[in-house]
Amino acid sequence: MAILRVPEEFCTIQEAVNTANPGDVILVEEGIYPEQVLITKNNIRLVARCRNAVLDGNSLLDFGFLLNNVSGVQVRDFMIKNYDMAGVYLNGGQANRVIHNNIINNDLAGIILNKSCRNMISENNVSQNDLGILATEAHHNWFVRNCACQNSQSGIFLGSGATGSNDNALINNHASYNESIGILAMGGNNLLLQNQVTRNQVGILIEDNNNILQGNIVKRNECGAVVAVSSENLYLANNVIRQNCGTGIELVNNQFGIIEENKIIRNKDFAIKGSVASASNTIIRNQLRLNSPGNIDLINPDNNVINSCLF
Repeated sequence: MAILRVPEEFCTIQEAVNTANPGDVILVEEGIYPEQVLITKNNIRLVARCRNAVLDGNSLLDFGFLLNNVSGVQVRDFMIKNYDMAGVYLNGGQANRVIHNNIINNDLAGIILNKSCRNMISENNVSQNDLGILATEAHHNWFVRNCACQNSQSGIFLGSGATGSNDNALINNHASYNESIGILAMGGNNLLLQNQVTRNQVGILIEDNNNILQGNIVKRNECGAVVAVSSENLYLANNVIRQNCGTGIELVNNQFGIIEENKIIRNKDFAIKGSVASASNTIIRNQLRLNSPGNIDLINPDNNVINSCLF
């Protein structure tokens, strides 16, 4: 393993990447780097020293880091701003790590994953972009402890493409003050666990089958808190959904779901609302309190409400 230093040994990050071999570390010192870095080699690490290395696209370049069909690459501790497409773009590839970066003011998204799988996206501040994190046909990824806030559309958007984005885990993320949806998940078998989703237009919108939403805090969103569309076998449990300006949980064409042990309190529409095509759902042991105009509005009678506290 070699350590390649920028700018001490190489004038640009791209020059260091071109020289690097698998296993090498590129250590980037404090400074502003107006470049677009293309990475086509596996198993290299790019680390900003003291988080003071800034990639600045000056609204002229498309991407800060473009990881093109690679695996085992790590991008860590950079500030990445002012790119026309994305701060970090993972195109194909797998098992890469984007960790502890500050990614702001990019036109399309802070981070994009396109058909890229089994990556770790963790502890990034992804704010003031169009979209915070965008995943298209991206599967088996981990999104952990990111802050996706103050974006002009959605904070985290999983989906798009022919198959959506499936089998992903979103854990302990903050999605707040986004102008559209906090977390939008289009795809199956996704896990949303212990996220905080506050003060967006809509809190969480989920579409497709076999998704789990557990232990999330969804509050003070301008419209609906949790909206599930065309989902079968949805498991929604132990969430705190409170003080939203719309419905707590809205089911649109959902079947065979379980809504269990949620606290749905002080929302300005029904706690749980279901469309005429939402049937065969089990609603059990929820605390539904002080929602206006009421707690449950299920049009289809073929749903089971069991042991819920309604007051």
